[in-house]
Amino acid sequence: RIARTRERLGYTEAEAREYIRRVDQERLRWSRLMYGQDIRDPALYDLCLNVERLSMEGACDMLRKAMHQADFQPTPESIAQVENQHLATQALAALATEPGTQQLELSATVNDGRLRLVGPYLPDAGMQALLSIARSVPGVRDVAYEPGSAPMFGRS
Repeated sequence: RIARTRERLGYTEAEAREYIRRVDQERLRWSRLMYGQDIRDPALYDLCLNVERLSMEGACDMLRKAMHQADFQPTPESIAQVENQHLATQALAALATEPGTQQLELSATVNDGRLRLVGPYLPDAGMQALLSIARSVPGVRDVAYEPGSAPMFGRS
């Protein structure tokens, strides 16, 4: 990564290391905010490749072969799960960009267009604003809000 960053951006080795560290920290913070997950956890992934031990061509060939295995083919259930997670992320992003709700620690799960949010107790005005924003997200059919500790994204 350092060599590729140096070549692509024209950085010194120290600048490339600092750039990579900064980008990695930003990605880690974003994934924790949006998904409640540490993206460095290998248990989150179906396949991990150490590209320091493989050529780029070798890694791509392995991925190409894995793509054709039955275990990696989409199913109606896996497609629905991805669509639900996508909609939950869209709802959280909408709430994170509105001044009145951006500071709230929320979790979101979706099942067939029904959005379930969990977060802090809100007064009526705050609750109505939150529900209005959540309902405005395309694809959200219904919204339920539950005061309490926000569990990690996708878990409940």
